[in-house]
Amino acid sequence: MKEITTNALIRRAITDLGGLRTMVKILRDANAELRCLSAETIANIARLRRARRAIRQHSGIKNLVCIRLGLCPPRVVGTDFKL
Repeated sequence: MKEITTNALIRRAITDLGGLRTMVKILRDANAELRCLSAETIANIARLRRARRAIRQHSGIKNLVCIRLGLCPPRVVGTDFKL
């Protein structure tokens, strides 16, 4: 994904189809390599104004900062539940 998101049309399509929500969710995954690839892809897509807005709306900045500073533990798959 990080290689193909250098194309402006693909960045726009990913943003329009709602792919950023999924990539932001991947930022909390337990797999460190997957988190890194997702962060690089988000960085490429964030060249679009609409994409930056979507990243902010889905708490992407908070997740990126947590990863960078090592503050947020990764989410274990299957533990998302509400009481």
